[in-house]
Amino acid sequence: MAKLISISSQKGGVGKTTFTMLLATYLHNTGFRVGIIDADYPQHSIVKIRKQELLQLESSEDIKQAFEEKGLAPLEVVSGKVSDVARLVGKLRADTQKDLWFIDLPGTLNIEGIVEVAAALDSIIIPTEMDKKTFTSTFETFAFYRKNGNPNQQVGMFWNRMKHRENRSTKDVANKMAQEKYGITLIKQELGDLVGIKRSSSTLFPSEEAAFIEFVGELQRVGFLAELVHG
Repeated sequence: MAKLISISSQKGGVGKTTFTMLLATYLHNTGFRVGIIDADYPQHSIVKIRKQELLQLESSEDIKQAFEEKGLAPLEVVSGKVSDVARLVGKLRADTQKDLWFIDLPGTLNIEGIVEVAAALDSIIIPTEMDKKTFTSTFETFAFYRKNGNPNQQVGMFWNRMKHRENRSTKDVANKMAQEKYGITLIKQELGDLVGIKRSSSTLFPSEEAAFIEFVGELQRVGFLAELVHG
């Protein structure tokens, strides 16, 4: 059976699509059978990036050679709408050819099929940032998944684009509220405003950024990837 996971938030621009690609590509290149469903209609950013990367792969001998040396086929990337995913959750979960399906959702929780998808997800990871609009959207996202998710669902939060001068007391209050009110798993590995991480997001080549690799390790330690890694 395949696990279903989403990097989700009601707030746009917090890194959902970037981290979907980063995690899916990294795990694929680590030996796990991973696919991405780009359900962020009509943008379908991941599908567009994949098409560009495949064109580069065909037109550049250096890129082609580097990819062939990995000995892997590209991870599967398909597109659709949230309503399509809602109709297919049973089939996706029963997929014996995948260990994990990443589902890239739109930056809205008011769309056809989202409640059905929310109930089917095994894990949700919510990126947040240090500003009031993002706080509001993050806690609305917590409330949505706690209302519509399933009892075994793990919901986590991590801090993205953190700066050294940020008010840590505000972060601590938000962490406490997330854990005590919503039972959120806190992913302690913070990520700074690192251009290198964003630039290394790809559907073909895994990121080698140290901070991102540490982030994956933290996901393993808190249980989001434990069954995949040790199963």
